[in-house]
Amino acid sequence: MQENESIMNPFLQTCLSVFFLAVMPNAPMFGQAPSCMGMTNTITQPSPLCLTTTPATIVQPAATSVHTGPMTYDWEMSTSSATGGFASLGVNAEDLPVPTSPGTYYFRRIASLSGIPAPPHTPPPFRPCESNVVEVVIVSPPSISAKSPVSAEVCSGAGTSFSITVSAGGGVNSQWQYDDGTGFTDIAFGSSTYNGANANTLTILNAAGLGNRDFRCTVTSTLSADCQSQSTVFSLHERPLPTVTPLAKTVCESVTARGGAAIVDLNTFNNALTVSDPANLFVSWFTSSPRASISDPANFHFTGTTVLTANVTNTTTFCAADATVRLTTKPFPTATAIIQSPANLCSGEYFDVALQGAAQYNWTASAPTGIQGAGPGQAPVIHQALTNRGTQHKAVTYTIVPKQDGCMGPPIDVTATVQPEVKKFAVTGGGEICLGHAGLTIGLVNSQSNIAYELERDGQSTGITLTSPGGPFVYPNPIASNGTFTIHATTGGRCETDMDGSAIVIVRTVPQGTGIISGDEIICQGSTHTYEASGWTDATDYQWILPTPLRSVREEEQVAEIIAEQIETDGAVQLQAVGVNTCGAGMTAAKIISIHANPIVNISQPQIVIAGQPFDLTYTTTTSLAQWQWNFGDGGTSTGSSPEHTYDKPGPYVVSLNAFDENNCPGSNTLNIAVTSAISSNNIKNVITANGDSQNGYLIVENLEKFPDNEVVLLSRWGNEVFRKKGYANDWDARVDGYFLPAGNYVCIVRLTETNNVFSRVITVVKD
Repeated sequence: MQENESIMNPFLQTCLSVFFLAVMPNAPMFGQAPSCMGMTNTITQPSPLCLTTTPATIVQPAATSVHTGPMTYDWEMSTSSATGGFASLGVNAEDLPVPTSPGTYYFRRIASLSGIPAPPHTPPPFRPCESNVVEVVIVSPPSISAKSPVSAEVCSGAGTSFSITVSAGGGVNSQWQYDDGTGFTDIAFGSSTYNGANANTLTILNAAGLGNRDFRCTVTSTLSADCQSQSTVFSLHERPLPTVTPLAKTVCESVTARGGAAIVDLNTFNNALTVSDPANLFVSWFTSSPRASISDPANFHFTGTTVLTANVTNTTTFCAADATVRLTTKPFPTATAIIQSPANLCSGEYFDVALQGAAQYNWTASAPTGIQGAGPGQAPVIHQALTNRGTQHKAVTYTIVPKQDGCMGPPIDVTATVQPEVKKFAVTGGGEICLGHAGLTIGLVNSQSNIAYELERDGQSTGITLTSPGGPFVYPNPIASNGTFTIHATTGGRCETDMDGSAIVIVRTVPQGTGIISGDEIICQGSTHTYEASGWTDATDYQWILPTPLRSVREEEQVAEIIAEQIETDGAVQLQAVGVNTCGAGMTAAKIISIHANPIVNISQPQIVIAGQPFDLTYTTTTSLAQWQWNFGDGGTSTGSSPEHTYDKPGPYVVSLNAFDENNCPGSNTLNIAVTSAISSNNIKNVITANGDSQNGYLIVENLEKFPDNEVVLLSRWGNEVFRKKGYANDWDARVDGYFLPAGNYVCIVRLTETNNVFSRVITVVKD
């Protein structure tokens, strides 16, 4: 064997070399590069990898060979050096396996052709090919922690500054982001709103308009751009600043301050400084230049023009904003009162004052008990009616405050003195006396002391005056002359009032003159007539004397309504009247009156009334009539004496007649009329069963009973009369002399005397 090997070695060394040169002319020769002869096995260097995004393998280019045959791989790894310490991973794949722990690793790949003899007999061109060494760096995500709270609330405004800080270890790059509701977006570097967009600390320079917004920081390893960590989300809530409005106010000079200074309560402007939620705001006041706190804003003194700063703070969010307030003084007005009324007013008179010096005036009135009509007002004049219900004169004081351009001036007072009201009491006394009587007293039901009460007659003074100490009184001298007496009261020399009512004194005599009675001379029985008595002088009442059969319905002084009772015959009576008063009765007046009985009217009953046929209405009466008023009960009327009328339909009707005789005395009567339908040949039944049964066994003329004055005749077909009867009542059974008529046709003739009407019809007599 050894011999053979020694013999074969030169052959193999020579022949195989020639073989490979012939087959693969580009293959390296033995002795050149002990590895990778005829093969390529190059792997690529990966960038640093992030542990959280590292794939299981990294794709590598496949090894190639000039020799045919399957390729196998073996990966080796070293954790210490690129030149040594490699150990097989037992991974037969062309792609690079990736470690699962952070660190620096060195890899190489061994590529071999399958089916090649094992060493030492493996020819050099078929020996395993060792790749280049690559460094693989596995990076952990950066460690990050927040140093700020998870949320914060800041006041809105360009001057608001707030910082958020996170801490990250290792070589990292920071990027802040915000979420505006559509997702997180990187904050641009150099933003005017933010500072530190690429640092650990983000500073918000302007919170105005941010609203509620979420922030986070993304930290990226400097070794791997894919290796990132994100901080927890920080929520920022923007609290709105109070909405403030600059104010410019003109403030009136104070009437109590010196040198034209104004005193103002700055707190009264608080609500005007803001337009939002004034109930939850607190205002602090400062001078503007220099800014200094105002210790007593309720009593701020200033002169001319001053500029202040109002700091408005929301007591819920504690956000504040400044408002500028400019205050300017203006002078107060003064007023002058010109009294245009008398110094002493009568109760009920107007107190008139004209006011000058200002644009507006407010006044109040201070009045003692008993004064009515005094009250506050706003006008350049005072015009009020003042009433003094007391017993003494009283003063009313008006305090007037002038106002100009919103400024109040110093008040002034004016006073009105009001005399006591002269009360009105009812006048008593008066009445009627007969001529020669001593007279009647006149007075008051009550009076006031120290007031003169003068008696007047028909509006003129009688010269009789009485000053009463108070209480009811009468004048001492009785009055015995006609007239209307009133009492006029006077006080204070100019205040006067008429008392209520009057006392009328009438001096009467017995009624004189000749009386007359006016009214109808002819009256009808049961009718009412009006009579009037007159002709007496000074009569206050009237007495009526009524003979039988007259009766009074109503008597009112001169007028009497009289009705005549029922009488049997016409006749004349005497009606009397007399005028009277408290002094006696005058002469009696008389009037002769003729009384007529009413006519008795009876409507005559017509014999028969048929619908559609005219008929005449007549009547009987006890005297001749001059007028007629008929009512036929179907809406028809007539004024004729014996009218003709036609009813359209049968039925019951009520006819009435109101008639008047030549003296216009009325009589009336009513009559019930039954209107029947007309009958004709169709009312004759055309069949008679002459056999004694009840079915069609009689000669029947329908509705004949309404015409009792009738006549019915039956003729045979040869014209012979077989039956005749007046006042027929539908009661003949077709027997003549006890025998039924023979069967056949007959003619039935009906004559109605009431309507002078005759009609006929052929009828048939049957036996079955």
